[in-house]
Amino acid sequence: MKKITKILAILCVLLILIGVEYAVKQFVNYGPNPNPIVSNNKESICLSGESEHLYDGKIKDDKNIKIVLSCDLKKMTITGAVNQEILGDTALADIISGDRVIDTDGDFNFDGYNDISSIVSNGQGRYAIDYYNIYLYQPKDNKFVLSQQLGDLANIHIDNSKKEVVGELGTGGGGNVVVETIRYKWNVDNFVKVTDLSLSPKKGVDFVISENTFSVKKDGKVLQTVFLSEDAVVAATAVNSNNFQKFITNQDANFDGYNDLAVFAATGYNGVNNFYDYYIFNTSTNKFDKNSILVNISNPSVDSVAKEVISSYRSGPQWYQQTFKFNGSGYSKSAESLTTGM
Repeated sequence: MKKITKILAILCVLLILIGVEYAVKQFVNYGPNPNPIVSNNKESICLSGESEHLYDGKIKDDKNIKIVLSCDLKKMTITGAVNQEILGDTALADIISGDRVIDTDGDFNFDGYNDISSIVSNGQGRYAIDYYNIYLYQPKDNKFVLSQQLGDLANIHIDNSKKEVVGELGTGGGGNVVVETIRYKWNVDNFVKVTDLSLSPKKGVDFVISENTFSVKKDGKVLQTVFLSEDAVVAATAVNSNNFQKFITNQDANFDGYNDLAVFAATGYNGVNNFYDYYIFNTSTNKFDKNSILVNISNPSVDSVAKEVISSYRSGPQWYQQTFKFNGSGYSKSAESLTTGM
């Protein structure tokens, strides 16, 4: 029995020595990582045991690229239709977020070319906040450039129907979480907030939105400031909506080509019905005049074809709707009607 045990031990030692000799020959002949597999979500093993992360991408139908994220996550090498290295002082991607942390299937500036998005911070929990690096493709220079503006947005996504980039951020805690939505449009060579873009009726007129105020400026001088009421400030913490805005700035309520201002006033039905007062833009004074009819409009929307402002609200298990039709100088209010819901 002792003899058999001794023979088995000798055989094990021989097998180990053979394995070590083979590994040394492989390293001497080929070096580390001789044949990395380049394919979506495949990895090539570095000498240190870390991994290079490899991705296939497409800028356009005839422009394919391959992206290699270095082992230390601080260098992105792009080859194919684009040859470029992108370096970072900090990690360019958060590999804990999953296999596919780098994508090329989004056109963030709507120019017909896909851009690169790389998740750099992966939030956790019910109100998780994710941050991305967005590299915009520049056809003229055939390279990608980091967008500083979009890097400030959380939970970024693309609204193709409106050609807008949307970022959402939850604030507060417990049962009083308010989600702020920020929307950007591409304007020639940079992104502009939708509020800034849609509410610029005249040259030199600017609009500044802070947490609870809306101001109109001309040539640096404040012409008007609209304040949220104290009750509205308190009510905002109880709103139950992912698209909640204290100041709605993308609706033309009198259909004159200039967007008007809807100011949050109150909430009801456990934060489902959100009420707004309308201020109509006065092109003569560059100010907003409060309308006496369009007050306490619930969950407002505008039908530019029918030229109506629509109020939708829930009562009990049912949703109701009321319209305010614009006749050129004022509004006629309809009777409320039952709807199928929001």
